Order: sequence, then C-alpha cells, then structure tokens
Amino acid sequence: APQLCKSGDLDGMLELLRDMQSCGAHPDLMSYATVLHCCRKVGATDKAAEILRDMRRSGIQPDQRIFTRMLSVYRHAKPPRVHEAYNILQEMRRSPAPLSTLSCNMVLEACANRREVMLGLQVYGLMKEYNVKANEKTFDAMARLYINVRMFDEAIEMYNLMVRSGIQLSTAAYTQMIYALSQKGRHDECFVTFEEMISVGLAPLLSTYNILITAAACACNFAKAER
Repeated sequence: APQLCKSGDLDGMLELLRDMQSCGAHPDLMSYATVLHCCRKVGATDKAAEILRDMRRSGIQPDQRIFTRMLSVYRHAKPPRVHEAYNILQEMRRSPAPLSTLSCNMVLEACANRREVMLGLQVYGLMKEYNVKANEKTFDAMARLYINVRMFDEAIEMYNLMVRSGIQLSTAAYTQMIYALSQKGRHDECFVTFEEMISVGLAPLLSTYNILITAAACACNFAKAER
C-alpha cells in the first residue's frame, strides 16, 4: 500500500482494499489513513469523503489520524472545502480524538485562502476554548485571513500578538505586517518594522521593497523611496 500511495495509484489502493474485504480481512485505521493520503495527493476529494462514509458504515470509528487526513484532503482541495473541514473539527471536538494545533491550523489556512473570516474566528475560538496551543502558523493564517478581507488593524494586532508570544516573525510575516501598516497609512511604522526586520538578520523580499517604496511615495518621503 505505501508504494501504491507513493506512486499516486489510487485505483490500485482501492482494489487492494476490496481484495482485503473479499478475503474476510478488515482494513485497519492505518490502511484507511494511507488511502486518504493518496486521495489528497491526486485531488480525489469526493472519493475521500466516500471512503470515510464507508468506514463509518463498517462500524469503524475515525481516530485523530483519520480526521487529520480528511482535514488535509479538504485543505488541499481546489478550491479548499472550508465548511467540510470545519465540520470535521466539530466532529473531533465531540469525539475522543482531541483537537490539535495541526488540525486547527489546516482549517485556518483554508479559511485564509477562501476569505472565510467568520469560520476562521470560530476555529480560533475553539482553540482558546479547548486550550489548543497557537503557534507561528496559527497567527500567520489569522493575519493573512484579516489582510485578505482588508481588516488591517486586526492583522497588525495578530502579528503583534505573535511577537508578544515570543515567536520570531519570518520574512513573509514582516512583509505582510509592513503591507498592513502601509494600508492604514502608518508609513513611519513601516520603516521602523523594516529596520527591525533587518536587525534580526532577515533578508527582505522584492515585494518588501515594493511596499516600502509605495509607502514612502504616499508619505511624500521621496528621499526614503530613493534609498
């Protein structure tokens, strides 16, 4: 099965499952998790949902590994299936499988990509309610979600919260924060944030410079724009 998964042979994996069942063998959770991973690789989102339904009809209860595989399937669907992913989180909440940082982050990333701000806030609320530890990806996904719906103050606060939590911002995070500050007209803070970025040894992106040049021009600070 792992070789079939590695090659993306979903039909071969499904045939292997059927052969196991026809011989009276019952596929275990690891087998189902491997098939679901293959579904994600080949983009077979509906087939993954069907497999999960078949598991339940067979009396097999999903564990955290199965739930996480399904979240990954929905997260990588094109476009991401945000509401289905959120329903999996709700099911995890009611099951013995605990919510995890990984599972919540996958849904937050999908929310950011689909601009589902209300669902994102609900997921973030679940993390607080169930004491799920937020990490860099949590804060970054929430900040990107806010930026995507033009809630720039909230995005800036999320990056500040990341710093207060002792998490070092990445180059991309600094760039996003500078962008959010520029959109709020806080041009001087853009350059302060840029200097901080340089001071911690991070190399700016081309987009970082483009944002700064635009911010300097908007502030009529042409000397900074030229620099």
